[in-house]
Amino acid sequence: AMTTIRLMKSRWMNPKMMHLSMNRRARILGFTLLELVISIAIFSIISTASAYFIRNILLAQERGNEISMQLNELQKVWSLLQRDIEQAAERAVRDQYGEIQQPFIGDHQQMAFSRIGWPLLPPREMLREENSRNKMVVSPRSEVLRIRYYIEEEKFMRAYWSIPDQAENTEPQIFALLNKVNALKFQYVFSTETVKQQTSEVWPPDAAYFPDAPVLPRSVKVTLTFDRYGELYRWFQIPDSASKVGV
Repeated sequence: AMTTIRLMKSRWMNPKMMHLSMNRRARILGFTLLELVISIAIFSIISTASAYFIRNILLAQERGNEISMQLNELQKVWSLLQRDIEQAAERAVRDQYGEIQQPFIGDHQQMAFSRIGWPLLPPREMLREENSRNKMVVSPRSEVLRIRYYIEEEKFMRAYWSIPDQAENTEPQIFALLNKVNALKFQYVFSTETVKQQTSEVWPPDAAYFPDAPVLPRSVKVTLTFDRYGELYRWFQIPDSASKVGV
């Protein structure tokens, strides 16, 4: 028994044996420094990847919301165009210089025409630009409006005159309907007694070639070009029973 006790005591008193025992205890009780560093590195990699993944999800959601809002605004513009064009009237107007303007005039980048009735105005969230000189002017409401669509500084614009026969100081109400519009194009389709269907980029068409062209086109194609969506277009029909209102 004494021999056994001496052997045990000599083993524990040996520095090498004590070092080995402490290492075994450290492995049993916790991590080594190397294992701790590796664990922290792995955790950092996972955390970074998770943050990047969540950021991409949030950015995708934000882009999706932005696209949804833009498409919603575009749909409102299509609806406004449809209401205006469907109510086109054969009503000539006088401009601010007293000159007679045809009921419907236009080229590939702008068009102006007379329409019957008052449409719903563009919603408030659409950009609005009013002439400051016209803010305090209260004019009688006419049954006929003069409408103009055009592009200006990459904005799709709509202007209207509440009094179709304008005076020298008559100013239109102007709305910016859409932003970031790269290009705008109008095309006009009509028929005559000799031609069933013809497309023109100006209205009225050249009287030398189409002397019997109607006062109003049969339909209008509106094409808007965006960086994100490319070319988007719609056809708008003008009813055969378009209103005829005298000057």
